[in-house]
Amino acid sequence: MRFPGRLACLLMGVIGLSVLTAPLIKGAVEWLPQAFPSSALFDLDTAGGSYDFGRIYRRLLLLLTLLLGTLGRKWLGPISLRGIATGRRPGRQLGSGFVLGCFSLALFLAIFLLMGERSLAPAAPADWSWRAGRALASALVVGVVEETIFRGYLLGGFLRDGSRLGAVVWSSALFSAVHFLRAPVRVTPGLHLGVGFQALVAHLHPLGRPEVFFPFVGLLLLGMLLAYAYLWTDSLPFAIGLHAGWVFLVMTAGLLLREPTGIEWLYGEQGVLARVVGWTLLLLMVPMLRLWIVWTSKTSRR
Repeated sequence: MRFPGRLACLLMGVIGLSVLTAPLIKGAVEWLPQAFPSSALFDLDTAGGSYDFGRIYRRLLLLLTLLLGTLGRKWLGPISLRGIATGRRPGRQLGSGFVLGCFSLALFLAIFLLMGERSLAPAAPADWSWRAGRALASALVVGVVEETIFRGYLLGGFLRDGSRLGAVVWSSALFSAVHFLRAPVRVTPGLHLGVGFQALVAHLHPLGRPEVFFPFVGLLLLGMLLAYAYLWTDSLPFAIGLHAGWVFLVMTAGLLLREPTGIEWLYGEQGVLARVVGWTLLLLMVPMLRLWIVWTSKTSRR
């Protein structure tokens, strides 16, 4: 069986297990706060007698994906975590990607400032260091998890059985689609055997909305850029750093800048990646990325 078929089997296994285990997870989530009142692991907001099970279901999907992916890594076949080198200096590659991510997004934010889309905040909040540290930790976790899954595993698997462009597009399309698997699922405490199916339908529903098309394209281009950053450097740490740099600056931009003004043609309700301007900025990242790789490779030899 080729990699796409094996991947489809893996995803069906994740979906099936999520539907079957969701009632058990729901029961455990509701029982733990009662058994251990001092624990804040599951702080359920039960306003109106119900709470959002959607965020819990998303974590369940992620854990099942990591679990089945790890257990089935030999069955999936040799993938890019083995086929593409991690670089001679992974720490240097990680830092290089992080600096480029922060620098490029800072440059784009400066453009938004000049265009009047953003403005400087009067002062940084008093807890800016704590918020920046928390953002850095979150950015690194997001970078490691998403790049390992989408570039490390999926891109490498598609590369084995298809063309390079096809592997980049398919892995990036899955990267984009996953970001829309997000929906609130209000449930009441108690036994609910169909909660897994209810949550699954709610999370798949956004993918069928027409308004998702333009942000989907933006995230597709973003995924392709990360894929080529991985392939051009032969370094997963570099892609992780680049991704983490973007996430870090997005999370900390509010410390120095006011909220977006919402200029319709530039930054509408769906975000800058759903606009042509955002797509153009991503395309401008391509020559910036190439120049950065050439420059850092020369300086590393000195």
